[in-house]
Amino acid sequence: MRVLLAALAAMLLSTSASLAECLSYSEPAIFEGTVVEITFPETMGGDLSGPTETVFALKLDKPVCVSEGDEFQPGFDDVDMVQLFCERVGGIERDKHMRLIGDIFAGHTWHHRTSIVLKCPSDNAKVEYQGMGYEITMPNAKWSEAPELAPIQVFYLPDATLKQRCSAFVGFHEFVGCALQMSGKCTIYINDALSAEAKKSVLIHEDAHCRGWPGDHPVN
Repeated sequence: MRVLLAALAAMLLSTSASLAECLSYSEPAIFEGTVVEITFPETMGGDLSGPTETVFALKLDKPVCVSEGDEFQPGFDDVDMVQLFCERVGGIERDKHMRLIGDIFAGHTWHHRTSIVLKCPSDNAKVEYQGMGYEITMPNAKWSEAPELAPIQVFYLPDATLKQRCSAFVGFHEFVGCALQMSGKCTIYINDALSAEAKKSVLIHEDAHCRGWPGDHPVN
């Protein structure tokens, strides 16, 4: 009986760990992989001899899982490719290895060719905090795709905790997020009170600092 209970406990712990490691629809996702093109008939029931549509997708370096959300957000295991939904395709080229951060949603139309679709970030980011709008400088590919200077870890903190921790480090009042280099790691803190879109922008910004982007935020 003790052996059986121990085995069941191990299975439950394993399942809990797996769920914790899965991506969430409510948080920004980070993907690394190689850009591929997917060509398919423009209309359902058509074939490749007629009008076609071509989209970019990222063939992932390693498969990921996605936790179930609401009724329109099913869970998935072993996702090895994500389609890129981008208003702007600059910098995205076939066979290019890229690291992209953005929101995810489940494919739900004929034009979505993978189970999970990544919404690419835009050049400009505006963050709303307590009714006020703030603009965040976004890094270009030179910085967002640079190698990590140290292992990166990300934490979402309550508003008061974030302001206390980040402000003490940067030396001025900081309320959305910060990146701290310490103990051989780059730790990113993000205000959990921000919207999902704002969290994504802050993550992209702070992640680039972990890759060497200077504090004066050069755009080239």
